[in-house]
Amino acid sequence: MKIDLIDLNLPLEHRFSISRGSTDEVQTLFVRVSDQGIEGWGEAAAVKYKGQSRGSMRKSLELASHRLESMTPVELIEEWEDFVIPHLGSSGAMAGLNMAIWDWKSKREGISLKELWGSKEELTPVTSFTIGIDTPEVMAKKVVEAQRYPVLKVKLGFKGDVEVFEMLQAVGPQHQWRVDVNGGWTLEEALLKSKKLEAMGVEMIEQPMQFSNPEDLKKIQGSLSIPIYLDESVDGIQDLERYQGVVGGVNLKLTKIGSLSGLRQAIFRAKELGFQVMLGCMTCSSLHISGIIPLASFADALDLDGSLLLKRDPFSGLKLTHQGRFRVNAGVGCGLEFDSRKLESL
Repeated sequence: MKIDLIDLNLPLEHRFSISRGSTDEVQTLFVRVSDQGIEGWGEAAAVKYKGQSRGSMRKSLELASHRLESMTPVELIEEWEDFVIPHLGSSGAMAGLNMAIWDWKSKREGISLKELWGSKEELTPVTSFTIGIDTPEVMAKKVVEAQRYPVLKVKLGFKGDVEVFEMLQAVGPQHQWRVDVNGGWTLEEALLKSKKLEAMGVEMIEQPMQFSNPEDLKKIQGSLSIPIYLDESVDGIQDLERYQGVVGGVNLKLTKIGSLSGLRQAIFRAKELGFQVMLGCMTCSSLHISGIIPLASFADALDLDGSLLLKRDPFSGLKLTHQGRFRVNAGVGCGLEFDSRKLESL
């Protein structure tokens, strides 16, 4: 098996800001595996708040490449727990490689990813579209530009954020609304602002505080009828029991868990524990999103807008209906085409 790593900077349509930082582009890493004349593609998206970067993901894959390339994609899947996890370490690097080998497996066996994962739906739940932090005027402009998306998720966690949110609702009254604080509130702010947002019709509030003490979170959730979702506090299946009965939902991400099989297991375990499940992503190309789509029908909500925030996407083929739902690919592999001409224009 041969592994190729491709660095690419993807410019965003708008500067993207959350409570802990801003960026104008995505530094992503594509992973391509080749074996028996078949290629499989994956995308490694860094979890920056965990210290990951494109450079660190590339280094992890390069250090293990000699052993990885001595195996077939099928052997990698079979030995994932015993070899890949201990040797790669980086969840972002693992996710990119794992996507690539499942894309390869689907093409090799002539079976769609939808069938491999047991999904029966043709359309996913509605995805939200994110409005990043900016001046009130720019945020309002983003809402106007996002008319085609029925569900908007607004990044909060700054002074006067509830007042800005109220203004955005007036700009786009037809939308359903979610908010994501990325840990930007104190406990006192979370208790006060969550009640205000609930009264304004918000569907859910994501990661209100950075340090997610279960007792504090239980106070917030107990005062609300809408769910609190955790993102940064939950890396994977190992964190779920800590928050059982504390909050209403969890945002699970492939790039935090590191494998599609692990993501599927986490979805079903979260459901068993009584959580609502949202599948999310980092800012990325549609390649990364395409790997998650076959599992999306098992979730209650989606936040898979990473590629929708880009100025240009080097992959084409991911279908989004006007109701904000993705069409699940019924063919083999990810169902996307890589356009090298788009690379030249980036």
